[in-house]
Amino acid sequence: MTRAVLLVNKQKKNLKGTLVLEYLNYGERETFGGDLPVAERSTCASRPLWYDLTGGLRGDVFWPIIHKYRHVVAANPEYGSEGNKRKLICNHNLFDIAAADRKHATGLAAVLNSTIVAFFKEFYGRHAGMEGTLKTEVVDVKMLPVPDVRLASHSQLDELKCALERMGEREIDYFLEEEFLEMVPLKELEKLAAAPPRKLPPELRYSDRQDLDRVVLSIIGVPAPGIPALLERLYLETTLVYRRGRVLDIRTAANKRSTKKGNSATPHEIAESIMETLPSGLLQLYPADFLLDSEPADHYSLPEGHASLVEDMFHHPRLKFKGDDIEFRHRPQAELALALHESGLSGPLTLPVDPDRCLEINGRWRTYREGLTGRFQEEVAQRTPDEEKAGAALKLLLRWSTGK
Repeated sequence: MTRAVLLVNKQKKNLKGTLVLEYLNYGERETFGGDLPVAERSTCASRPLWYDLTGGLRGDVFWPIIHKYRHVVAANPEYGSEGNKRKLICNHNLFDIAAADRKHATGLAAVLNSTIVAFFKEFYGRHAGMEGTLKTEVVDVKMLPVPDVRLASHSQLDELKCALERMGEREIDYFLEEEFLEMVPLKELEKLAAAPPRKLPPELRYSDRQDLDRVVLSIIGVPAPGIPALLERLYLETTLVYRRGRVLDIRTAANKRSTKKGNSATPHEIAESIMETLPSGLLQLYPADFLLDSEPADHYSLPEGHASLVEDMFHHPRLKFKGDDIEFRHRPQAELALALHESGLSGPLTLPVDPDRCLEINGRWRTYREGLTGRFQEEVAQRTPDEEKAGAALKLLLRWSTGK
């Protein structure tokens, strides 16, 4: 045996003359490369006996810190011979959770494995960057709403136990639809992600889980006639929540590949990779997506270069360029022309005659461009930390998005 754990629960005064005491004194002196001796480090210092790993409350369940596409909260029942009952000790990848009353230990394990808890945890944990991995710290778990197992009747506790035992006889499956289990090509991802689920994820199709969830909904006060509809809605929303996490994972993996896992990608390559992954319908073009074919319109031609809006008592509102002035029918039309030009549009330009339509389209255009710019900034930030490259890629995207 190359490794062993020393379990000591006696005070040092009761260890006089033993090698164990010498070992503990050694641990109180040495820092082992850290800033503090072992005994003074926060975890050890918080114990009544800094070296005692045998005491403390052992949990009835182990709650994991890291979550992905399955929901597994392991029960921690007592084991060993009569008179020498023990429980397992978890490491820092898990948290001990204990029932206030031992008679509710199994019920607590069942409730924590229910779908409603698997759904709620997604809103109380924190995701790792732009990926679908969920992390739940102590503060998150303490805030998490959990059905109160103390409200369960004796028959409901029996039903919970029965469902949990049946679930324990099989491997817990994914809360993820089968279509998303493999890496979906980006060209298909947006269409697939926008479609309603065709079939429930594998885990939600098991009868033992459905029985468990029915009991839990009953415990929290859902009337029996309302349980089927609420369960159907819960399963749908749970499916969509876990789907969103998977979509994030697939996009992130594609981003890492497209940027060669480093800073070697050029601004042009970064911009191209983003354009390839944009969902259909996100980009809108002027005038095709803003003007009606039947509405009265004026036609202009705008040169490239800087433009400013000028208005005086002798002329109609106009845009002033370096070597040219272009007059418009009224100010709303000139303001729309300026907004389009500042977005990168030049050359032939069709504008509505009606001033109210000009104001309406101007507002829609500005809202659209602000949202699109924000989306591009997020996408670029995922692909490169280099601010200069990010700025250059953003300029390309904004220009390409006008059809130029």
